[in-house]
Amino acid sequence: MPPTAAYFICHLPRYVSMEGYCVKCKAKREIGNGQEVTMKNGRKAMKGSCGTCGTGMYRILGKA
Repeated sequence: MPPTAAYFICHLPRYVSMEGYCVKCKAKREIGNGQEVTMKNGRKAMKGSCGTCGTGMYRILGKA
């Protein structure tokens, strides 16, 4: 029996709010619209924007 649409809605990846350093604000801020990405070298990172000023932010996470 194939999974229903309700199954996919309930099991979507949830984005965790993280804190990173904003170069423009010169302070630690929450990363808004954060998405986990994989860099060329295989490491994971969180990419998003500053919640205050909107500048792009990037935080390197631990090893895979």
